[in-house]
Amino acid sequence: MPETLDPTNRWTVTRDYLTPESGGATVYWMPPPVPDAAGRLVFSGCIRPGGRVRIRHGGAVLVDLMACPGFQVAVPLRQGSYEILADLPEDRRLVWEVRDSGSEAYMRTGMTAPPQSGPDAVAPGQPFALAGRMGQLFLGGDSNDSIGQFTESRSLTEGNAAGWSNTFRQFPGWQKIHGLARLSLLIAPAKEEILREYYPLPRGARTILDDFVSRFRDPAPILPKWELWNRRDLAWSRTDTHWTDYGAAVAAAAVLKAWGLPSTGPDSGLPETWRLRQRIGDLGSKVQPQVSSHELTFLPEVPARLVFDNGVTNQGNIRLYRHPQAPQPGRLLIFGDSFGTNLAEAFSGVFAEVAYAYQPAGFDPELVAAIQPDHVLLQITQRFLHGQPATGKPVFAKARDKIAALPQDKRVALLARLAAAPAEFAPLTAPLIAPVPDLASGT
Repeated sequence: MPETLDPTNRWTVTRDYLTPESGGATVYWMPPPVPDAAGRLVFSGCIRPGGRVRIRHGGAVLVDLMACPGFQVAVPLRQGSYEILADLPEDRRLVWEVRDSGSEAYMRTGMTAPPQSGPDAVAPGQPFALAGRMGQLFLGGDSNDSIGQFTESRSLTEGNAAGWSNTFRQFPGWQKIHGLARLSLLIAPAKEEILREYYPLPRGARTILDDFVSRFRDPAPILPKWELWNRRDLAWSRTDTHWTDYGAAVAAAAVLKAWGLPSTGPDSGLPETWRLRQRIGDLGSKVQPQVSSHELTFLPEVPARLVFDNGVTNQGNIRLYRHPQAPQPGRLLIFGDSFGTNLAEAFSGVFAEVAYAYQPAGFDPELVAAIQPDHVLLQITQRFLHGQPATGKPVFAKARDKIAALPQDKRVALLARLAAAPAEFAPLTAPLIAPVPDLASGT
């Protein structure tokens, strides 16, 4: 069933405060409260066009104020339930529960106990959601050992460091051969790197990330650590590993600034208006019962710029976005991971054409020659830095392998769709339509 769009669900961010853009019906925004350095709990929110807000704890009214339309107030941090009573268009009572279990403090919206999570809640060897403070969930149990990478002092192996050195050495040659105006590496910080005050475990003294940025300074990778930190409550949701669409736009702005291009305002081409949506997220689905959170997402016109998708899932996927009215007439190619999907969408309003290939920081000369970009961005997530980049690995070969492994009916359907694509996409479809072996017959 198609989603019904609410015309009043449009939000803008000004100086890191979230406010509703459209008038009319009453709109409210109540994010989870956050602790401050003074041992207080800071509540904030917005009720448009305005209304009364009361905060109670243990039967006592701590706050009684008018939201005009926004409000921010600090109260003493105590264990127990905080209840918010607000003038809303419906019967809505918000409760936050604060508890302290040993050294782990956490907060859950509308819950008196956290959902079951952690390694005991999943099958052995499977990723799990690590419960942090204030209802934040973090990734654990993954093959990259996110917990160990963040909490332990580690360094790149000499072999992997050599692999990265080789990649950086090739930057000048790639730029010359392919006529690239700009070529950079973008590191997408881990959620725990930005929201470390919510993480239940202390950060290591010198992590893989620290080792990486100290080793490689020419050219220096783009690491939008402080840009995201300043907007961390909007850049990540409580129930997902990845940055939100808003967080992807913050990272895109950091890239544009590093490249000397307009990075703010209408001249940048970056999204300035957002929708507020509720999602379970990849971490919210790993706890029982499942939990969701609200986050800022792109308006529908952003993903609508997609004009081509080769249909391959994850590794080997190629997408193409077009926006002829974009402020930058050039073409951008991103080699990235799962953080790169909405990053490409964020850039889709900046450049006339944006191509995205799912291959983390893996420069592929064959694909570059096919797309002929003006700029290339190698994007990789922090937890992947410990390995080597997929430099020189052909994306088309990976896509062909993925297609060959599909069940026959799905393989035939996908190849037929690729064959029916407009001729202008032939450079992206022809390498995949070559005869695929029939795995059943061995031919």
